[in-house]
Amino acid sequence: MRNPFIVLALPLLVGAGHDLSSRANVNLAPLISSEDYPPSALRSGAQGSVGFVLDIGPDGRVANCTIESSSGTPALDSTTCRLLTARGLFTPARDRRGRPTTDRIHSRIRWALPQMTPPPPSTPS
Repeated sequence: MRNPFIVLALPLLVGAGHDLSSRANVNLAPLISSEDYPPSALRSGAQGSVGFVLDIGPDGRVANCTIESSSGTPALDSTTCRLLTARGLFTPARDRRGRPTTDRIHSRIRWALPQMTPPPPSTPS
């Protein structure tokens, strides 16, 4: 079932300055769910897109997360990095010799509240 709160864009893969035979990869979509929506952002009705950069270590773990473009809501920005750092486990990138190496992933996540459809108008009896 599609998560109505979270939309993950496909990663924009940008190399970390070295020649890779394969890129680090993981499906980011299952790492964040509607239950992760920050309560303060829910209460205030905050939504927005967060651009982020993940530095991936040779072990496939997220070594660092940086916000590249803010959603305008600190809770959405910090939650994005906190969750991706804690939950992200990539298949490591490989250099030309096949050894695990570092990589850098640029991507975006869009935090969106579901559109509520107003109930139909009541008809007089």
